[in-house]
Amino acid sequence: MKNNRYDGCWLPLRCLWPFAPRTCARVREHSSAERTATATPRLQNSRKSKRRSCRGLTLLEVLLALAIFGGALVAIGELMRIGSRNAEMARDLTTAQIISETIMSEIGIGLLPPQTMTQTAVDDVQYQHAWVFSIAVEQVDQEGLIAVWVTVEQRPELSARPARFTLVRWMIDPMTLETQES
Repeated sequence: MKNNRYDGCWLPLRCLWPFAPRTCARVREHSSAERTATATPRLQNSRKSKRRSCRGLTLLEVLLALAIFGGALVAIGELMRIGSRNAEMARDLTTAQIISETIMSEIGIGLLPPQTMTQTAVDDVQYQHAWVFSIAVEQVDQEGLIAVWVTVEQRPELSARPARFTLVRWMIDPMTLETQES
Protein backbone atom coordinates (compact mmCIF):
# COMPACT_ATOMS: atom_id res chain seq x y z
CA MET A 1 0.00 0.00 0.00
CA LYS A 2 1.61 3.24 -1.15
CA ASN A 3 0.46 6.47 0.47
CA ASN A 4 -3.06 5.10 1.04
CA ARG A 5 -3.64 5.11 -2.72
CA TYR A 6 -5.43 2.55 -4.85
CA ASP A 7 -5.15 3.03 -8.61
CA GLY A 8 -4.84 6.78 -8.37
CA CYS A 9 -7.67 7.39 -5.84
CA TRP A 10 -7.26 8.40 -2.23
CA LEU A 11 -8.91 5.95 0.11
CA PRO A 12 -9.94 8.38 2.86
CA LEU A 13 -11.70 10.61 0.33
CA ARG A 14 -15.11 9.49 1.63
CA CYS A 15 -13.99 10.44 5.14
CA LEU A 16 -13.22 14.01 4.12
CA TRP A 17 -16.31 14.55 2.02
CA PRO A 18 -19.20 12.09 2.49
CA PHE A 19 -20.75 12.78 -0.91
CA ALA A 20 -17.56 12.32 -2.95
CA PRO A 21 -18.01 10.00 -5.93
CA ARG A 22 -16.19 6.71 -5.88
CA THR A 23 -14.24 6.53 -9.10
CA CYS A 24 -11.99 3.51 -8.53
CA ALA A 25 -13.18 -0.06 -8.77
CA ARG A 26 -10.79 -1.22 -6.08
CA VAL A 27 -12.06 1.35 -3.60
CA ARG A 28 -15.62 0.05 -4.12
CA GLU A 29 -14.47 -3.48 -3.37
CA HIS A 30 -13.16 -2.64 0.07
CA SER A 31 -15.58 -2.85 2.94
CA SER A 32 -16.33 0.06 5.18
CA ALA A 33 -14.42 -1.64 8.00
CA GLU A 34 -11.22 -1.64 5.93
CA ARG A 35 -11.66 1.99 5.04
CA THR A 36 -12.29 2.89 8.66
CA ALA A 37 -9.20 0.98 9.71
CA THR A 38 -7.04 2.90 7.26
CA ALA A 39 -8.51 6.29 8.22
CA THR A 40 -6.92 8.22 11.01
CA PRO A 41 -8.78 8.57 14.32
CA ARG A 42 -9.16 12.29 13.71
CA LEU A 43 -11.04 11.61 10.47
CA GLN A 44 -13.22 9.04 12.20
CA ASN A 45 -14.27 11.64 14.77
CA SER A 46 -15.05 14.20 12.08
CA ARG A 47 -17.16 11.64 10.23
CA LYS A 48 -19.16 10.92 13.38
CA SER A 49 -19.73 14.63 13.99
CA LYS A 50 -20.83 15.05 10.38
CA ARG A 51 -23.31 12.24 10.81
CA ARG A 52 -24.68 13.91 13.93
CA SER A 53 -25.04 17.27 12.16
CA CYS A 54 -26.76 15.71 9.16
CA ARG A 55 -29.56 14.24 11.25
CA GLY A 56 -31.52 17.51 11.56
CA LEU A 57 -31.67 21.10 10.42
CA THR A 58 -29.40 23.72 11.84
CA LEU A 59 -30.70 26.91 13.35
CA LEU A 60 -29.35 28.88 10.41
CA GLU A 61 -31.29 26.72 7.95
CA VAL A 62 -34.50 27.14 9.94
CA LEU A 63 -34.05 30.92 10.18
CA LEU A 64 -33.31 31.16 6.46
CA ALA A 65 -36.42 29.12 5.63
CA LEU A 66 -38.53 31.32 7.93
CA ALA A 67 -37.13 34.48 6.32
CA ILE A 68 -37.98 33.20 2.83
CA PHE A 69 -41.45 32.16 4.00
CA GLY A 70 -42.03 35.55 5.65
CA GLY A 71 -40.92 37.40 2.52
CA ALA A 72 -43.30 35.31 0.43
CA LEU A 73 -46.16 36.07 2.83
CA VAL A 74 -45.45 39.80 2.65
CA ALA A 75 -45.45 39.69 -1.15
CA ILE A 76 -48.70 37.72 -1.25
CA GLY A 77 -50.32 40.12 1.24
CA GLU A 78 -49.33 43.10 -0.90
CA LEU A 79 -50.73 41.42 -4.01
CA MET A 80 -54.00 40.78 -2.18
CA ARG A 81 -54.21 44.44 -1.11
CA ILE A 82 -53.58 45.66 -4.65
CA GLY A 83 -56.11 43.18 -6.04
CA SER A 84 -58.74 44.27 -3.53
CA ARG A 85 -58.20 47.94 -4.36
CA ASN A 86 -58.43 47.26 -8.10
CA ALA A 87 -61.61 45.23 -7.57
CA GLU A 88 -63.19 48.17 -5.71
CA MET A 89 -62.18 50.57 -8.50
CA ALA A 90 -63.62 48.22 -11.14
CA ARG A 91 -66.87 47.92 -9.16
CA ASP A 92 -67.17 51.71 -8.87
CA LEU A 93 -66.45 52.25 -12.56
CA THR A 94 -69.04 49.63 -13.52
CA THR A 95 -71.59 51.31 -11.26
CA ALA A 96 -70.84 54.67 -12.91
CA GLN A 97 -71.31 53.12 -16.36
CA ILE A 98 -74.66 51.59 -15.40
CA ILE A 99 -75.92 54.87 -13.93
CA SER A 100 -74.81 56.88 -16.99
CA GLU A 101 -76.50 54.38 -19.35
CA THR A 102 -79.68 54.66 -17.27
CA ILE A 103 -79.65 58.46 -17.39
CA MET A 104 -78.92 58.45 -21.12
CA SER A 105 -81.85 56.07 -21.67
CA GLU A 106 -84.13 58.34 -19.61
CA ILE A 107 -83.11 61.27 -21.82
CA GLY A 108 -83.70 59.16 -24.93
CA ILE A 109 -87.25 58.19 -23.99
CA GLY A 110 -88.13 61.66 -22.72
CA LEU A 111 -88.17 61.18 -18.93
CA LEU A 112 -85.37 63.74 -18.55
CA PRO A 113 -85.14 66.81 -20.79
CA PRO A 114 -81.93 67.14 -22.85
CA GLN A 115 -80.76 70.29 -21.11
CA THR A 116 -77.64 71.18 -19.16
CA MET A 117 -77.60 70.09 -15.49
CA THR A 118 -74.72 70.09 -13.02
CA GLN A 119 -74.03 67.99 -9.93
CA THR A 120 -77.54 66.55 -9.64
CA ALA A 121 -78.12 63.67 -7.23
CA VAL A 122 -78.98 60.33 -8.78
CA ASP A 123 -82.66 59.37 -8.40
CA ASP A 124 -81.98 55.72 -7.58
CA VAL A 125 -82.37 55.13 -3.82
CA GLN A 126 -79.37 52.81 -3.71
CA TYR A 127 -76.97 55.35 -5.26
CA GLN A 128 -78.45 58.77 -4.42
CA HIS A 129 -76.07 59.60 -1.56
CA ALA A 130 -72.83 58.50 -3.21
CA TRP A 131 -73.25 59.49 -6.89
CA VAL A 132 -73.98 62.71 -8.80
CA PHE A 133 -74.44 63.33 -12.52
CA SER A 134 -74.08 66.21 -14.94
CA ILE A 135 -75.61 66.66 -18.39
CA ALA A 136 -74.14 68.85 -21.12
CA VAL A 137 -75.85 69.43 -24.47
CA GLU A 138 -74.07 70.74 -27.58
CA GLN A 139 -75.12 71.37 -31.15
CA VAL A 140 -73.26 69.32 -33.76
CA ASP A 141 -72.50 70.02 -37.40
CA GLN A 142 -75.47 68.00 -38.62
CA GLU A 143 -78.75 69.91 -38.57
CA GLY A 144 -81.34 68.44 -36.20
CA LEU A 145 -78.81 66.52 -34.04
CA ILE A 146 -77.42 67.28 -30.60
CA ALA A 147 -74.57 65.69 -28.63
CA VAL A 148 -75.57 64.77 -25.10
CA TRP A 149 -72.77 64.30 -22.56
CA VAL A 150 -73.66 62.48 -19.34
CA THR A 151 -70.95 62.47 -16.66
CA VAL A 152 -71.46 60.37 -13.53
CA GLU A 153 -69.06 60.61 -10.60
CA GLN A 154 -68.78 59.66 -6.98
CA ARG A 155 -69.00 62.38 -4.41
CA PRO A 156 -65.40 63.31 -3.53
CA GLU A 157 -66.13 63.60 0.17
CA LEU A 158 -67.20 59.92 0.32
CA SER A 159 -64.33 58.35 -1.62
CA ALA A 160 -60.57 58.85 -1.62
CA ARG A 161 -60.38 58.09 -5.35
CA PRO A 162 -63.76 58.99 -6.83
CA ALA A 163 -64.75 57.10 -9.96
CA ARG A 164 -65.89 59.10 -12.98
CA PHE A 165 -67.43 58.03 -16.28
CA THR A 166 -68.60 60.11 -19.24
CA LEU A 167 -70.95 58.87 -21.94
CA VAL A 168 -71.59 60.77 -25.19
CA ARG A 169 -74.45 60.08 -27.57
CA TRP A 170 -75.83 61.92 -30.58
CA MET A 171 -79.61 62.29 -30.54
CA ILE A 172 -82.29 63.91 -32.61
CA ASP A 173 -82.98 67.37 -31.24
CA PRO A 174 -86.47 67.40 -29.67
CA MET A 175 -86.91 71.03 -30.82
CA THR A 176 -86.62 70.01 -34.48
CA LEU A 177 -89.13 67.19 -33.93
CA GLU A 178 -91.65 69.71 -32.49
CA THR A 179 -91.16 72.12 -35.39
CA GLN A 180 -91.57 69.32 -37.95
CA GLU A 181 -94.81 68.10 -36.32
CA SER A 182 -96.40 71.54 -36.28
